[in-house]
Amino acid sequence: MKKDRAAAIPDFNEGIIRSALTERQQLLLRQCEIFNEIPSTNQYLLTTAFKPDELPRVCIAGRQTHGRGRLGRQWQSASPYNIYMSVANLVNVSPQLVGCLSLLSGMAVARVLAKYGIEAGLKWPNDVLVDNRKIAGVLLETKVKSARQILLVAGVGLNVDMAGFGASVDQPWTDMLSQLPDGVSVDRSVLAGELLSEILSMMEAFKLTGFNQFRSEWQSLDLCYQQPLLVYAENEQLSGVGRGVDEYGRLCVEVEGKRRFFHGAEVSIRVNHAVN
Repeated sequence: MKKDRAAAIPDFNEGIIRSALTERQQLLLRQCEIFNEIPSTNQYLLTTAFKPDELPRVCIAGRQTHGRGRLGRQWQSASPYNIYMSVANLVNVSPQLVGCLSLLSGMAVARVLAKYGIEAGLKWPNDVLVDNRKIAGVLLETKVKSARQILLVAGVGLNVDMAGFGASVDQPWTDMLSQLPDGVSVDRSVLAGELLSEILSMMEAFKLTGFNQFRSEWQSLDLCYQQPLLVYAENEQLSGVGRGVDEYGRLCVEVEGKRRFFHGAEVSIRVNHAVN
């Protein structure tokens, strides 16, 4: 039964995770570090992943005790049966393009969920939703190494099994096992490997050609597109209509007939259901 489902979830297996990668990715990935529990996968990599010959590397955990979300929010990690993954790599791009990688990480989650028959949408810039409930989130953090070389850490938290652990979560949520038929199980090591492969693949493609090649796919998943939005900035609240994202990953909102663009670090947004 679903209430007992967590008891059967095994620990992560590095060999299985690596087997989901392409041959090139297996060669490129320098380190894969696995923890049952860790304060923060992002913080761990930000404080250790500085040498170029140690990158890319990944840190994977089943639970975080001090996880962080966007805009300084706490990321609640109640269940020890989820996936918390951070990938660190050096990217040689303009700082104004880095925010695109948050969008790409969300797209990677959506692609993997689709393989399991779960249809997800993306709420700019970092939430992955199923039926308007959060199933995953992304946190992108950086350290500038030089004018164009940036240490990027892309963190993803994916709810696999929240049974018995969801009472403390303060927003609508769901998990993979709730979305799958009864009796269908998820191998977290296979799932982590599939997710890692998608993230690495998108990072490589982005370094070569930028974000434009992904914009149509993003728009097909964009839950804010053509929707009435409330935009909360530091000193103002705006009402407008979502018009997608630009080549820099900025959200475009039409406000009183004029288009305005926002970075993820600047604002938070809500769909204005009062208008619908």
